[in-house]
Amino acid sequence: MPPLKTIRTVPKISIAALQAKLDKQLAMCHCLRAINQWGSGRLEMEYAVKSSVADFGYSKGTAYRILSDGDGLFWEKRGLKNFNRLQIKIYGFQKVAKHFDVRCGGYFVEIPVDEFADYGRKRVLHQRA
Repeated sequence: MPPLKTIRTVPKISIAALQAKLDKQLAMCHCLRAINQWGSGRLEMEYAVKSSVADFGYSKGTAYRILSDGDGLFWEKRGLKNFNRLQIKIYGFQKVAKHFDVRCGGYFVEIPVDEFADYGRKRVLHQRA
């Protein structure tokens, strides 16, 4: 499967996440969806962190912190049997919308992955200055 070219967002979920001060976790959720190019909804934790750092400009510590903060809301972290690794299962938009008590059907906004990643990198650089 080719790399994801756009990130699909649901404006009602974005508004609800901002109001709940969970916008960073929602942004990470979008990044995880982009990283999960094969569309399984599952990623190994180490791969998710490395890709978040390399592709979206997160620091390693920030990626781990956000992945802990969003656990149970946007994804679920679980141990892989017979392996000493963690896996992330990304929740679908319907489940996330249900958590925020909003409807998610009908209206989506597509953002190019490069533009989404560039915004995050510029924001990080601006905060460091």
